[in-house]
Parts: sequence; structure tokens; C-alpha cells
Amino acid sequence: MTEKIKKTPKFLKDRYLWNETAENPYVTYALYFIMLFMSVLLIFVSAVGMCHVVGTSMSPTLSDGDYLLMTKNPTSFKHGDIITFRMKDEDGTEEALIKRVIGIGGDRIVFIKNNDAIGTVSIYRQAAGGEKFVLVQEEYTGDYPTLASSFVGGKLANNVSPDATPENMEKHALLIDADRLLVLGDHRDDSTDSRAFGLVPTDTVRGKMFYRLTKGSLLERMLLLIYNDEKL
Repeated sequence: MTEKIKKTPKFLKDRYLWNETAENPYVTYALYFIMLFMSVLLIFVSAVGMCHVVGTSMSPTLSDGDYLLMTKNPTSFKHGDIITFRMKDEDGTEEALIKRVIGIGGDRIVFIKNNDAIGTVSIYRQAAGGEKFVLVQEEYTGDYPTLASSFVGGKLANNVSPDATPENMEKHALLIDADRLLVLGDHRDDSTDSRAFGLVPTDTVRGKMFYRLTKGSLLERMLLLIYNDEKL
């Protein structure tokens, strides 16, 4: 009588991941590709976040409804960076804000009230280690200048000087501590920022923008499936 040889079932890992020849090499290739793709995706999601812009405080640079890619929990900052951070409002509710970095630790900032019809304010900055104050040129603000009235009642109200000059800026300067940031919205007359709540602690920063997604693009739709309602 012929004996029947009973085959021992092999688990997927035994069949495709060890040093055995796969019954179907294409299946092996597909498995390796899926594993590689999932590993890259995991690394990407852990290091990169997606931010949904709500409101017009960063207009004209960013529009309401834009989606941005951000490096998560950055530790270094430079002038002009766009960041997201957490801030508690008056009733203790935490909200996410997105603003532009104007001053970093070690900078000295002077706000000078100009003698013009609408009461604009010029911002001068002595960068950390710099020797002189330089006017902060902000082309990204478009037609939204910084107004003296936007400081009224805020944390920096006493830092706006009507009599500061290039010769006496030192005594009017606001020194930014190493663990703080001065942030402003690009749409200066429609933004709640450092003028209202003061300097931002660096440990509250959740993301730093490096790419704006094209609205309605395939990449945007794909990333929306991955990130869903993630909030930085």
C-alpha cells in the first residue's frame, strides 16, 4: 500500500521571508514591496504632519482651506519660518495657530510708530550676534501693513515707541529670550498674534511648514486619506 506523505503547512513568514525558494517569486516581490512601502510611510508620518489652514490671518501667503506639510516638533527656527503652535485662550481652551516667525532667541526688536495717516509701525531687528538694527522688509504681507492700533491692549502695547530713532533704538529694544519666538500673521489687520498674547514658547511649536499642497491635487487627496483629521 502506498503511503501518503502529509505535507506540513508553512506559515507565510516561513515560505517567503526565510532562505527558501518561494513557490511564486512575484508574490515575494509584492510582499517585499508592501513591507518597504509601509516602512517608508511609517517613517514619513512620524516625521511629517499635515496642517489645514483655517481663516485668513496668513493671507496673501496662505489661503483659507490650504493644506500644508510640516516637519513635526522642530527644534530650530529662522526668520520667516511659518509655524503651528498651541495657545490657550481666556477660558483655558487650547487652540492651534499658524503664524510667521519674525524674531528668534537673542534678537532685539524695536517697533517704531510712523508719522503717517494710517498709523503704521515699522519693525527693526538686530539679529542675535548682529551689530546694528535693520528694517524688517516683509514683502509677503502684501497690502497689509502693521498698524499701531493692532498693539492696543495687547502684551506688546508698551513696546511701540513713537520717538525711537536709529540713534536711540537700544533703549527701546525688546530682547527675545532663547526659548521664545516673536510671531505675526501676514494679514496684519486680521491676525491674533504676538501683539496680543506676547512671545511664544518654543516648546509649544508643533510644526514648521516646508510645502504647500496644490488644492484638489492627487497628492492632496492621497494624504488626506492618510492623515484624516490629524491636528498639529
